[in-house]
Formats: sequence, structure tokens, C-alpha cells
Amino acid sequence: MNKQELRVPVRVQEPPAKGPGDNVALGEQAFASSAHGNFPVCGGVDGNKDHAQWGTRTGWNDATPTIFPDSYGVRFPTPQRIDQVELLTIDSAGSPATRFGVKDWDVQVLTDGQWQTVAQVRGNTAGLVTSQFAATTAEAVQVVIYASNDARYSRIMELEVRGA
Repeated sequence: MNKQELRVPVRVQEPPAKGPGDNVALGEQAFASSAHGNFPVCGGVDGNKDHAQWGTRTGWNDATPTIFPDSYGVRFPTPQRIDQVELLTIDSAGSPATRFGVKDWDVQVLTDGQWQTVAQVRGNTAGLVTSQFAATTAEAVQVVIYASNDARYSRIMELEVRGA
């Protein structure tokens, strides 16, 4: 049997430059306390907000049912000046935020190696929540989730972080 070598050219494009007001989390290094099988950690910062693709191509879901807190975040290649975090939780006709979305969480920023809470959300039933806070320079951002509306899983469709 002869072995054949197959070469496939691959071209990786540079991500678009990010300016003031852009989502500085898009495509950056995500991290999480855990990740459920079909939900890669990077799924919550890939820019895909299509709920029809939940669980097959996008989004993040923790892997520890009924155990809280969970955390999900993003590290920046260089510190970023930020003042807003948008959290889009699962919210569709079949999986409404009122039943399956994240309910209680803190928004934290990492500055000089220390996590600091800059916003808190409690009792949420909406699919999209915007948290604004005093502008700060951060190395990373995370949401620490204390409860979901079904008391089982933390589900994030997209985490967006905007610069000041």
C-alpha cells in the first residue's frame, strides 16, 4: 500500500481591528468553570447570537447541573478600557429566558491580578441584559453566575464587552 501525502492550503485571516464601542471580547480567549459536551468554551464569544444554532454551533452551557456558582469569562491579549458588559442568555420560543436563562450574576473585571465586582444582576428573566459601570482598564472579564431560572444549568448565548 502506497501512502499519499495530501496538502491542503489554509489561510487564517486576522480578526478585524477593534475600536471604541466595539465588542472587545469577540474571538478572544474564553474560560469557564466547566463546559457541557456540545458547548465549547469559545461558543460564548464567537459573535453568533442565533438561538436556532444553540448547542450545535454556538453558546456555552456549564457541565455541573444544580451546582452554583458557575463562571464564564474572557481574557484580553492586552488590557482594555471597558465600561459595559452585555450578557445574552438563552432565549427562544422553545427555551425562554424566563424558564432557562441565567437569573443572578456578578460582572467582575480583572485589574492588576485582582477580581473586582463592577455590576450585579438579580432576578433576571430577560434574554439580554446590559451592565454599565465606571470605565476601568481590565485584563479579563467574567460573570459569576449564582442561579438560573430552572435552577439547573448556566446558559450563555453570547458575552460582549464594550470599550470606553
